Amino acid sequence: MNNSLYSTAIGYGKGLTMRSFTTKMTIALIFLFALSAWADTEVKINGQVRYRGEFSKKSFGPEAKFLEASYLRTRVGFEAVKDDNMHAFVQLQDSRMIGGTTYDGDPASAGLNDGKNVDLHQAYVQLDRIWISGLGAKAGRFELNLGSQRVFGAVGWHNVGRSWEGGMSWIDQPSFRIDMFSLKRIELNDANGNRDFNVWGAQLSLRELGFEVFGFFEHNADEVADTSSTDTPSLVYTNIDALKRLSFGVHGKRVSGQADVEFNGVFQTGKQRVGATADELDIAAFLATAEIGYMFNPDKKGRIAAGIDFASGDSDPNDDKYKAYDNLYYTGHKFRGYMDYFIDSDDNGLMDLMARFRYSPFTDWLVNLDMHRFSAAQEINAEGDKGLGLEFDLGVTTTSVKGVKMAYGASMFLPSEAYAGTDDKEAGFWAYSMFIADF
Repeated sequence: MNNSLYSTAIGYGKGLTMRSFTTKMTIALIFLFALSAWADTEVKINGQVRYRGEFSKKSFGPEAKFLEASYLRTRVGFEAVKDDNMHAFVQLQDSRMIGGTTYDGDPASAGLNDGKNVDLHQAYVQLDRIWISGLGAKAGRFELNLGSQRVFGAVGWHNVGRSWEGGMSWIDQPSFRIDMFSLKRIELNDANGNRDFNVWGAQLSLRELGFEVFGFFEHNADEVADTSSTDTPSLVYTNIDALKRLSFGVHGKRVSGQADVEFNGVFQTGKQRVGATADELDIAAFLATAEIGYMFNPDKKGRIAAGIDFASGDSDPNDDKYKAYDNLYYTGHKFRGYMDYFIDSDDNGLMDLMARFRYSPFTDWLVNLDMHRFSAAQEINAEGDKGLGLEFDLGVTTTSVKGVKMAYGASMFLPSEAYAGTDDKEAGFWAYSMFIADF
C-alpha cells in the first residue's frame, strides 16, 4: 500500500464523466434547497480553500536540484438537517497542482479548456438517534479517523485526503462509545466469484480512562495469477486470496497535572500472498509507540516530549512468515516527520526516536520543533547497517491575520551513507507556506 503524499493521481482520469456527474450534483443541491423551503429542513453550507507552496530537494546526490510546486485544495460542503436527527451531507472537492495539466494533457491554467477535476469527497446520510438515545449510524462516502490516527486517519495534510465507502454504526454513552464499521475498499462485482476487498471492524472507547480497544479484519478475495507457472501464467490461478489479515490493538492517552502520556499497540496476524509466490505466508507483525510529554508553561502552551515509534520488520524473507508491520490507513505525515521519507510500509520495518518542543510566545502564534532519528528494525544491507538518518522539522502557525490560518515550516534531513547510497551525500531540504480560509 502506498500512502505517498505526493501522488499525482488526483482525479484527472475521471474527466470524461465529470460533466454528467456535475449535472447530477447540481440537481441534487437544488433539491436540497427546495426541500428546505417547504419542509422542516435546515441547510448549512461550509467550505475551505487551502493553498500550499513547497520548495524541496529530497535527493542526496551532488546533482540533485531544488524543486518548487504549489497545491490548491477547495472543499464545499452542504448539509441538510431534518428533525434534529437526520443529516444528509455532500462535500465536493477540487484538488490540483498549480499550473498542472488536465486529464488529456492540456494546461489547466490560462487554457480554453475544462479541467474537470471536481470529485465527491464525502456524501453520506447520518442518523443521530435510532429508536433509542445514543444509537446512531451513517452510510455512504465519508472520512474515518480513529484514536490518534495511527491506524485509521483521513490524512488531512494530503492535497486529496482519504475517504471510505461503506457504513458504520455506534452506541454513544457518557462513559463509553462503541463504533462498528463495514467498509468496501474494492468492489469488482465479478460474476465469476468474489474478488472484492472488504474491511470490517469495531472500536470500544472508554472515555474516563482515555483508552481505546479496536480490531478489524481485511479480506482481499482477489485470486492473483500464479506467475511461477510455465503454462500461460495469466490463466493459472492459485485459489489463494490475496489477503486475510486481522489487526487488533489499543490506544491510550492520559494527562496528569502537567505530564501526559500517549501510546499505541497493534498486532497483525493472518495470511497473505507476497509478490508472485504461489504460497500463503503467515502474518506476525506488530507496532508499538509511546510518547511522554511535560507542559513546562501551561499558560503559554509550552511542552517538551520524547517518544518512540517502532514497526516490526521481516527478518527472513525466505521463510513462511511475514513479520513486517503494515502501516495500514494511518495519517503518516502526523507521525514520521514532515518530509515523508518513511511513511510507506517497508519490509525492513522502522524505529523512530523523536523529541518534540512546542511553545506559544503569543496567544495566536505557535512554534513546533521536532527531531527524529530514523533506523530500520532489520539490517538494510550485508554490512549490517540499520541507521537511516536524522530529520529536523520546524513549524510555525498563526491566526494573527483575521479570517485565515497561516502555517510555515522548514525541514532538513541528514541521511546515513547506507540510506543515501553514495559517499558524496548531501542533506535533504524541504520548506512550505500554507494559507487556509474556512467559511
